[in-house]
Amino acid sequence: MLTQVTNAAEPLPYLCLGFCHLKNNDKKSAFEVLEEGKELCDPYDQEQRPLLEQFENLIAVCNK
Repeated sequence: MLTQVTNAAEPLPYLCLGFCHLKNNDKKSAFEVLEEGKELCDPYDQEQRPLLEQFENLIAVCNK
């Protein structure tokens, strides 16, 4: 629902949703949402680099 209310092309709502799934101990859903959000990040945009790193860190948590 969060991605429907905001711009679906923005990666930040996916990060927030993935974090919520992790807090609820749902690593599978978190992984799926985080991967989707990570794809929206531009790896060449220096402003998005910290956001991309957060996605990568949370995805690593999902894989543990």
